[in-house]
Amino acid sequence: MWERAYESGGRVFEAVHGGITWALGIAVFFAGCVMLVNGAYLQGSLLWLLLLPVVYFYATGVAARYGAAVDRTPLEAAAAAPAARLDPEVYTAPALRAGAAGWHPETGKAWEGWGAPLYVR
Repeated sequence: MWERAYESGGRVFEAVHGGITWALGIAVFFAGCVMLVNGAYLQGSLLWLLLLPVVYFYATGVAARYGAAVDRTPLEAAAAAPAARLDPEVYTAPALRAGAAGWHPETGKAWEGWGAPLYVR
């Protein structure tokens, strides 16, 4: 069970993914440098000519696809919004809902050890 204490709006993904992508690009560049210094001219050139553009286009593709998804409503704005009304059926365990397929021995496994009741009706 995980309860969030803050909402970054996706900025953590943006920062972590950007850092990993930069590290990958730097690793490819320096691996090519090592190969060129040690006389592996073909391999070093192929790293620079093939992998650096792949890393670049991957990074720009991810930024284009998920960059707009990062701009979400901050937690403060969501807290100021009016309360939503949910159907109480949402809080009913799946095994207890009308038309459920049935009970399974692993039902409620996630709630063990938290002192929370498995089923509240």
